[in-house]
Amino acid sequence: MILTESQSDLLKQVGNIGSGQATVALSQLIGRKIMIAVTQVDILNSWDKIRPIIKLSNSLMAGVHLHVLGDLQGEMALLLEENSALKLANTLLIKHNREATSLDEMEKSVIKEVGSILSASYLNALSELLKLVTIPSTPTLVMNKGEEILASFLNTDRSNDNTLFIGIENEFVDANSRIKGYFLFIPKQSCISKIIENLD
Repeated sequence: MILTESQSDLLKQVGNIGSGQATVALSQLIGRKIMIAVTQVDILNSWDKIRPIIKLSNSLMAGVHLHVLGDLQGEMALLLEENSALKLANTLLIKHNREATSLDEMEKSVIKEVGSILSASYLNALSELLKLVTIPSTPTLVMNKGEEILASFLNTDRSNDNTLFIGIENEFVDANSRIKGYFLFIPKQSCISKIIENLD
């Protein structure tokens, strides 16, 4: 499945619009400014092309997963290396004078909330672009190897090139840190035609 250059450019705009909305929501949640910058947007049609971009490794990662329901259905996941997830949680919990050395329940709850905010923001931007209704499910969080997380969350046919992956590399930035994460949306096969039609 190949998109035209103009169709790909439109989908890439979702990253910038969504990150702006997420920046406002997350800053309001924690009571201070934190930026969510988009450093890269990838429109891919093969599982094999995802692996080197996300840099999946044997190290432990935190994965926040949501089902997407409504007119446009699919799966969303936010992936963070374990150390990055811990740094992000500590950054967001700084007003609680909490400096965790491992991802305990409070830290995991914060990471799930970040995944939920990002998902809602990107889905709102995607819904406005495509004029389709999207509804995110309640997020779940899993700690595992990156490739195992994707395999369990996304349950996609890795041999099928007739698919679509929208990948957004995010950087969470405040005065003291820059933390990278990777956000992925994979629409259901049956919804890809809707996306293409509504992009034209």
